Amino acid sequence: MKWSVGLTLPLLAAAAPLADGERNHVLIERQVGGGAGSPFSGFFGSGEAKLPISVTKLEPKINPKATREALVWGPYKLQPSNGTHVGGGFKMDPNSDIVTGRMGGLCADCMVLEASSETTFKDGKRMGLGDGLYTHHILFIDSGRPSVKSPLKPVCTNGTAGMTMTRPGGGVVAPIQETGGIEDTSPGISTGDSHSHGHKVRRSSSLPLDRRQMAFPGISLLVGIGHDATPHVYDVKGDDVNAGFYIGAGDPIIMMAELINYDPAEKETYIKLEYEYLSGGRPEGYLDVVQNAINMEGCKFAGLSIFPPADGPVIYESNKYDVIANGYLMNLSPHLHDGGIDFQVYVNEKEVCNSKAIYGGGAQAVGEEPWETIVGYEKCPEGIRIVKGDQVHIKAKYDLTQHRLRPSSDGDDHAHGEGAEGMALSITVFAVE
Repeated sequence: MKWSVGLTLPLLAAAAPLADGERNHVLIERQVGGGAGSPFSGFFGSGEAKLPISVTKLEPKINPKATREALVWGPYKLQPSNGTHVGGGFKMDPNSDIVTGRMGGLCADCMVLEASSETTFKDGKRMGLGDGLYTHHILFIDSGRPSVKSPLKPVCTNGTAGMTMTRPGGGVVAPIQETGGIEDTSPGISTGDSHSHGHKVRRSSSLPLDRRQMAFPGISLLVGIGHDATPHVYDVKGDDVNAGFYIGAGDPIIMMAELINYDPAEKETYIKLEYEYLSGGRPEGYLDVVQNAINMEGCKFAGLSIFPPADGPVIYESNKYDVIANGYLMNLSPHLHDGGIDFQVYVNEKEVCNSKAIYGGGAQAVGEEPWETIVGYEKCPEGIRIVKGDQVHIKAKYDLTQHRLRPSSDGDDHAHGEGAEGMALSITVFAVE
């Protein structure tokens, strides 16, 4: 599997920590503009913004003074499962289709309090696994918004991986870079058969960590969501801390989705964004937010894929991350792939989140085995205070004897082991003081 620009770049760019000497509350000016002049317009689309085919007004959930809407765009045509799929090498699954473009119809000069996205039919009803469609991810990116940098800086020993892999109850710690347990590649470098579960050394970047992270322009991620479609909460209802994602007047909003059609016929789907916002600029007293990933591997320039063993449970534990800015973790959303069991977040070695994956969504037979996918997670606490000097790290458990990895849509899992890749990270919303 080649390195996925579509998913990895926005997450790693947003995860770049504040540089030494930067004031916490200062927004870092974007290096990427919107429109045809943007260096990323070729990846994410350019031209006129696509208007939604429908806009539905909903009752607000976070703030009674807010506006809540569901916007639907489309249609987007997906190739048959056994067809030729588009999207070049910038994707996580070779049998997926990439849909992308500029999206119109969203609010402007507004503060977003919550947002989520999913694939649907034309009427806005969810289209999911039972309908033969799997959503690897949907991204909505504000390419005109200043970027708030991550408050988390990885703690690393030079030249070694940060992630460890152990058996529950003890057992041998497996050095990830020696077992092929994580896909570890530089941008654009193919490691060959990405689905191999063999024991092989993967190639890593020789750039120092800070240079590798800061080499990416800031990218402001409004939504970065998987098949579970868990909402991103920027402002917690009833909480004393007010925060939001500000969309400026004229900001270009770019959507990119990686979708997998499991049916042997073309399929049309639609993209829905449901969000809640306050109009009229930045409300007084609201903190700005950054959405980024706490990756399981923060010490090597790695892809986001992991390949758990097939013979039983395994626990992945990340390197530590130093907190270098004061603020609040407003939203902790685990992102596991099928086979994942649970996910934990720790602050100063104290568990602050323990979220179990919820399976369902209409089991589908692919090949000879039934398959059930993750449809959600147990909710983590919101508004967790962190300050300079704290340390954060994450853990995740996989057990392929309980739940199989997502099978290939072409039914060719026998050619590359257990199926698609695993992932283990936290999509995190941080409100900057």
